Amino acid sequence: MPPKQAPQTNKPANKQVLPSKEQSCFKQLVVYYTEKQYKKGIKEADRILKSFPNHGETLSMKALILSCMGKKDESMLLAKEGVKNDISSFLCWHSLSIVHKADRNYAEAIKCCRNALKWGKDNQQIVKDLSTLLLQTRDISGYAELRRTQLLNKPNVKGNWLTFALGLQLAGSFTQAVEVLNKWENIDKPLNADIETTEYLLYKAIIIEESGNLQAALNYVNENEKLILDKSTLQETRGRLLHGLKLFEESKKVWLSLLNSNSEHHSYHRALIKTQCQIPFEVHTPYDFKKNYDRTLPLPELSREQIESLESLYDELLQKYPRSSTVKRVPLEFSLVGGSFERRLKEYVLPFLRKGIPSLFADLKSLYKDTEKVKVISDLFHHFESENQQGSESSNHAKPNGTDHKPEPPAFILWTYFFLGQHYDRLGDYGKALSYINKALSHTPTAIELYMAKSRILKHAGNLELAANVYNDARKMDLADRYLNTKSTKYLLRCDKRIEADRVISLFTKEGEDFLSYLYEMQATWFEIEKGDSFRRSGEYGWALRSLDCVIKHFDDIRDDEYDFHNYCMRKGTLSAYYDLLKFEDKLFAHKSYLLALKGIIRVYRDIFDSPKSAEKQEEKPVSGASKKQKEKEKEKEKEDERNKSKGPAKTKKGEKGKQQQQQQKTDEEIERPGLEKTPIPIPEHSKILIEASKYVQLLKKNGSDVEGHILAAEIYLRREKYLLVLQSLKFLLSKEPNNPQVHKIKIQFLLKVKELLSNSGSSSSSTVTLPAPVREILTTELEALLAGKSVVEINEEFLRQFQTSVSARTTAVELKLLLNPAEKDAALTILTNVEGNGTYRDHIAAFNLIEKLTSEESIKKKNKESSHQKFPHASFFSSTPETLDVSSLEDTLLGVDA
Repeated sequence: MPPKQAPQTNKPANKQVLPSKEQSCFKQLVVYYTEKQYKKGIKEADRILKSFPNHGETLSMKALILSCMGKKDESMLLAKEGVKNDISSFLCWHSLSIVHKADRNYAEAIKCCRNALKWGKDNQQIVKDLSTLLLQTRDISGYAELRRTQLLNKPNVKGNWLTFALGLQLAGSFTQAVEVLNKWENIDKPLNADIETTEYLLYKAIIIEESGNLQAALNYVNENEKLILDKSTLQETRGRLLHGLKLFEESKKVWLSLLNSNSEHHSYHRALIKTQCQIPFEVHTPYDFKKNYDRTLPLPELSREQIESLESLYDELLQKYPRSSTVKRVPLEFSLVGGSFERRLKEYVLPFLRKGIPSLFADLKSLYKDTEKVKVISDLFHHFESENQQGSESSNHAKPNGTDHKPEPPAFILWTYFFLGQHYDRLGDYGKALSYINKALSHTPTAIELYMAKSRILKHAGNLELAANVYNDARKMDLADRYLNTKSTKYLLRCDKRIEADRVISLFTKEGEDFLSYLYEMQATWFEIEKGDSFRRSGEYGWALRSLDCVIKHFDDIRDDEYDFHNYCMRKGTLSAYYDLLKFEDKLFAHKSYLLALKGIIRVYRDIFDSPKSAEKQEEKPVSGASKKQKEKEKEKEKEDERNKSKGPAKTKKGEKGKQQQQQQKTDEEIERPGLEKTPIPIPEHSKILIEASKYVQLLKKNGSDVEGHILAAEIYLRREKYLLVLQSLKFLLSKEPNNPQVHKIKIQFLLKVKELLSNSGSSSSSTVTLPAPVREILTTELEALLAGKSVVEINEEFLRQFQTSVSARTTAVELKLLLNPAEKDAALTILTNVEGNGTYRDHIAAFNLIEKLTSEESIKKKNKESSHQKFPHASFFSSTPETLDVSSLEDTLLGVDA
């Protein structure tokens, strides 16, 4: 909306006033801006400025139009010039605020809006924009105060009451927010049962609930039940409140009634279990609903009496809802092995196997936390296998008790093999897993799910390239399946086949459009993260940063898009949904994709710092992968344009006319966001690399304080010699995972560095840091606590002895052992060449890489590779002859092959 001019009762003497002719032109200029006819608006503004070049409000209006046309720099200069020429005009200040807002500079936009409000106190547009900006920046106290002022000025407007109540709610003043809404109800009590009333009543119930007065919230809901049209949300709120008040029987009745409308709703079942077992909420707020009733979270430990009561309850529910799969599935979580678990499991899985539903393993995966249940699952499916082997149907015409036995359908054994393959993959027995998947493939070589499962097993077993090939063959069996296309691309990127991955993913992008730009517009964060990691592994750090930076921009765009919803939600009256949106946006940057991108960028800068020469070599490469193809396309386009020009104006007239028609179809307001930049991010100077990394470390620590994030933070701060910050992360890591090999490595490196600094009076020949007295005192105290009377060598040797069965821990401890005493090379090799112990193929690869650094003897390296190959026969790293895929039986089944 354009700034609206309000009548001014006390105009300053130097107020710029246009003659009547120009005044009418200015009004027309505002109309053009409102109707988004930007080109006409520019002409009108220039007409006024030709006679009055210093007219501030005209300059400001022109700045607004230029901002809408995407000319940010020019619009900013004009907006500032407009304010300078007419500092007492609210329109000039408001225009500058809008330009700052378009540039995402919300702090400056708020300042300008406040100045605009000084000169246009009655302008509702400025108030609306300022309140939106305050909410966008989460200046809750400022927002609440602004809405209070507006309420005092116009108490007869309902929106002012609601927005003030929202401000108080966001500020945590729930009781005051309820009082505000009560006062509004005294003025205009809702009487009609409509959508607007429903939203208001449920929203107020939430605020009362958040105030902690659950009984008052329950009474309010019960009193207004007839006016609330959303009966499902009403019942959910009532059941939650009764549960919070520990009225378990009444709450149970509510959840049972909700199951009548939807017996498959897992949250209803989780709520029913908790009320049946009389398990209270740990922390009660309405937005803990998902947390308290989330099926992915484990149930608390139940007594035998509670389990028996639940089994009895679900037996009754099964009679009532015999076709509900959730009613059959939920008891598997709490049933006891040796009790009803075996019977319930068999009843649940048989329909899946008979109907050929591939998602059975994914459904039962949560049961694998219990080793006893895993054994029962294994025994049951092996029993199915033995009873339904191919060619043995003749021996299965009778049950053990002599009664007739109906044979299972032919596909029953197929899905049994399929499940057992995934079962052994989960247990880490990849040989058996592949054996069962191959049996299934020999039974039905056209089942796409089998190739997907085989690819996943091969990935876990360490053969990424073969896994990508298998998934690509699955994709070719159904070229119209976007999911297969996406997963195939991901597998190709994980084995660093970026050009092939680009070719595959481009099959589902718009024809004639650059697929990278299309994926950027679609915010395909998974693709950008995987490709960024692939570039990092290949040492192409500039491209890795560019790809991962796209993810950061996506989340900035999402946060910026929130701005448009503030006024929209309040105008539509969807208060509860709006409050949900604000809560979601508060946790936006804790999203998994955002954190993965941050971690990827930090790793890139760490690797650049550790190997600056390789980064310099990569900078010399102008393009990489698909970017090279893009450059070739651009060159071809340029040559074609030159050929068209050489043909003369007569031959290009039609083309120009077509372009003009296309431009006419587009309205002036269609200004695209900045698209994908197709050049690598320049590598900073070596002295500034860690400073850049620290910016992302701060974001990571602010939004996601997990173990992996603090490990990366500690690694960066160790390189920057910021020992207090290292200590902060180290203390967190030791409290969470003290036995993690990476944590142990950081601890030893920290002890060595600090010990050296303290022993050299706060400075060291290998360090540029001089410790101030307070820092020195803190580090001395913490050093003593970490050492606990032992030397650094003793701490490392103790860690090695304690975790000698872990390959990862052994490798880390040996690496540190060599750091502490390089002379112990022979002892280190003895430990590293031992392949016995617990560890993944990646742990053994890390051990082999360390062996390569220590010795040049091929016999030692060959022997270690052979030993590791025996342990991981499918891992391509240890194989002298790469495993290949036999697709001879598959050729006739493929629906198409890529060109």
